[in-house]
Amino acid sequence: MNDFAAGLDPYQDLPEDPEEAFLKLEAHFFAECERKLEAVSQNDRIDIIYVNYIAKVLAASKRSNSKVNSRAKSRRLKMSILTRTSTSTRT
Repeated sequence: MNDFAAGLDPYQDLPEDPEEAFLKLEAHFFAECERKLEAVSQNDRIDIIYVNYIAKVLAASKRSNSKVNSRAKSRRLKMSILTRTSTSTRT
């Protein structure tokens, strides 16, 4: 079952903090994986369920890391500007 079809978009209403957003996404994908594992029959390939879970978590991680890195770069840039301006006002 596709959770998007059920109207459960895991990327809606995520917290602003990238780490918190990642944890929320991972919990959603884990619950989805568990539901699918409970519904498997003897002939189903459970490895595909795990691979899908891993792929979704990796994508969420990359998304989260890019936001964390952007925030860190922004902070470093601000610190660099502040350092330059404070240094130039002293001389």
